[in-house]
Amino acid sequence: MVRDLGGTIKAEGADLGVLMTFAEPARKMVEAAAAQWIADVGIESYPKLQLWTIGQYFAGVKPDLPQMVGFAKAPRHKPVERQVRLW
Repeated sequence: MVRDLGGTIKAEGADLGVLMTFAEPARKMVEAAAAQWIADVGIESYPKLQLWTIGQYFAGVKPDLPQMVGFAKAPRHKPVERQVRLW
């Protein structure tokens, strides 16, 4: 699974990938994730493939990801009234 995600990251040109597991990852999974590249985002470096367990999620631990800043908020959609009024 880890190698598949690594291949998908590379094929899709993604900067990072996170694999969430229910149990602690096996040693070979950790080794495969560590063998992936390092992503340079701005002046920071992040592991390109990170393993994250459901236990870490519920404990409030977050994956090491860059801050998402600089995105414009999309305008609200205003529905157009298309139904003809009968009365």
